[in-house]
Amino acid sequence: MARDLTPLLEAQKRLERSEADLNRAQAISHSGSWAMDLATGVFTGSPEASRIFGAKPGEALSWNIVLDRIHPDDRDRVAAARQAAQSVGRYDIEHRIVVDGRVKWLHSQAEFVTGPDGKPVSAVGVIRDITESKLNEAARRDAQELTQAIISDAADAIDLVDVDT
Repeated sequence: MARDLTPLLEAQKRLERSEADLNRAQAISHSGSWAMDLATGVFTGSPEASRIFGAKPGEALSWNIVLDRIHPDDRDRVAAARQAAQSVGRYDIEHRIVVDGRVKWLHSQAEFVTGPDGKPVSAVGVIRDITESKLNEAARRDAQELTQAIISDAADAIDLVDVDT
């Protein structure tokens, strides 16, 4: 009995094209998606999520590895947000990670999926590397402070000039 596999092969090509488009869009936006099984701690990330976290090709990530890469000053806050989110269902937080000695800023959002007993069994989320935005924001703030200092110094200098002498 012969079976025409053309529809199946076409569906497979569409799926592969869709996945490639999604991966490219995530790379362009510096955003990655991920899922984590809470029972095992296994963290499955898109290629961009893995890149953001500095994972080597084929390296399996876990919550412990991800937590270890979170900046020490942010680690407790992120862990607390994750813990609290297990009861409220989601979190939305900005924090830093350290990858190969370089600090990156992330915007992380996640939603917890509950089992039939109402307890969280997995989490699904997105991360976005916002380092460039944070650096631009800091540069803009520094420029504003410098401008204010120059204006203040100029005003002081004008006050020192006595036009009557």
